[in-house]
Amino acid sequence: MVDLKSLSAESGCFLDFVRKKRTYTKRLAHKTIQEVLKNDIHSIASKGIVTTEEIERM
Repeated sequence: MVDLKSLSAESGCFLDFVRKKRTYTKRLAHKTIQEVLKNDIHSIASKGIVTTEEIERM
């Protein structure tokens, strides 16, 4: 039996190709994009709902 913890530790990240799960709804994404168009991305991210990186992926 293969120990996945040791395998992932040796190779860096075991499942690099698997996308991370989205942490926001489509409605929140739409609302956030509308706010970014009116303001800048950093002020929207500073509200603490989503990060700058998540906004960039939207």
